[in-house]
Amino acid sequence: GTDLESKHGMATADLKESDTYKRIRQKCEIKTPLTKADWVAIETLFDTAMPEFLPKLRGIQTFNDTEWKLSLLTKMDFSWHEIATLVCLSYAAIHSSQSRLHKKVFKDDVTFRNWKEFINSL
Repeated sequence: GTDLESKHGMATADLKESDTYKRIRQKCEIKTPLTKADWVAIETLFDTAMPEFLPKLRGIQTFNDTEWKLSLLTKMDFSWHEIATLVCLSYAAIHSSQSRLHKKVFKDDVTFRNWKEFINSL
């Protein structure tokens, strides 16, 4: 358990130290949506900082574009309100996407209280 936990903690900290994370954080503050190039940078960042994360995520479920983006930004520790800004959707739309994702992945067995808990466990 502890090796994995410290590895996870390190990886999340590494994400937040990255230029990509800082650029996205700035976009969030000035309320600018992410571009295709930003999404490529995010996936590249995950491949570098947490190489096991994207394959695990892809192995769980087929995600639509919004669900995929929501999952990546959740893993980067952005709030629902921030994610809504970054993907140009309303907070309500983000919330319903999160609920749909949860139902898709867990059916009725709600082991995790929310999507964020689940994503952070990967």
